[in-house]
Amino acid sequence: MNDKLTRARQALATARQIAVLTGAGMSTEAGIPDFRSASGLYSRKHDYPPEYLLSIDCLETHPELFFDYLRTNLNFQGVQPDAAYRLLAALERQKRVSGIITQNIDGLHAAAGSQHVVEAHGSLARFYCTGCGRHADANKQLQPTTPFRCECGGLLRPDVVLYGEALPNIDAAFELADQSDALLVLGTSLVVYPIAALPQRCLSLGKPVVIINRDATGYEHAEGVVELHSSIGETLPRLFAE
Repeated sequence: MNDKLTRARQALATARQIAVLTGAGMSTEAGIPDFRSASGLYSRKHDYPPEYLLSIDCLETHPELFFDYLRTNLNFQGVQPDAAYRLLAALERQKRVSGIITQNIDGLHAAAGSQHVVEAHGSLARFYCTGCGRHADANKQLQPTTPFRCECGGLLRPDVVLYGEALPNIDAAFELADQSDALLVLGTSLVVYPIAALPQRCLSLGKPVVIINRDATGYEHAEGVVELHSSIGETLPRLFAE
């Protein structure tokens, strides 16, 4: 571990601008359950599979089911960004981190003060009307009795990518990685594409990749990659310690 930590520090020390890719591991350490683990959100029993309940089809045809599932299982109100989120925001202010690409929809990076955040799957911190386009208060929309129809009659929805929809920010994610000198990956097993291709993109351009994830990824033994199987909260400060 000490040898890998040293190599990871060296890889990042020579990078003027570091792009950061974050996944569910960042959220779980802050107290938000993940989706796909044995005890994750998708393991809970429902009449319909979660992939349907969080789909554009369900929202449009059975909005009451969609909102019931959303408000019961994805209500992250009260969860605050932990020290790792705050450190990334500080590194951005110090011009070490050029920006963050996140697969998470909890809005914690923005809450921690990070300015340049590419939310690949959107954020539950924003809701809007599909009819008139007006914004709606996210806190109210996550309450059980709040109507999910706008005053204009249009359907309200979270500003997230639902199953059955394309990723609108994928180009911005790859552009951020292309413009940086290194990629730091935090808390993702890199199995969901196209985001999972970001490390390969950086490696093809000769840029180092550092990964912190509790479980091994498919990049563990790739040349140019240093992968640490440890806690983000414990390891991230050690990567940037003076």
